[in-house]
Amino acid sequence: METRMYRHGDCLLKRVKEIPITAKKVKGQTIALGEATGHHHTFKQESVQLYKEQDTTFIDVTEPSSLEHQEHNALQVSPGKYVLVMEREMNHFTELIRQVQD
Repeated sequence: METRMYRHGDCLLKRVKEIPITAKKVKGQTIALGEATGHHHTFKQESVQLYKEQDTTFIDVTEPSSLEHQEHNALQVSPGKYVLVMEREMNHFTELIRQVQD
């Protein structure tokens, strides 16, 4: 059975059929940086290519790869194309929604 989603801390990788042709390749393997702690979610293999389209990150994994973070166990991600969805939180006093700060 094919895995459709992976959760790694505040990052969710959701499988997609295709990466938009308009998405631009970006260098590096880090999909999320911690604003407060300096920790990061990073793939260790070069078989992972990141793409950006506006504020959306897409990930092309061509062989089984390890996603690592300083405070989580490594996560093995199967080959496929994914979109990165960052966890968000709502402040119920101000009713503002923002991306979770790591």
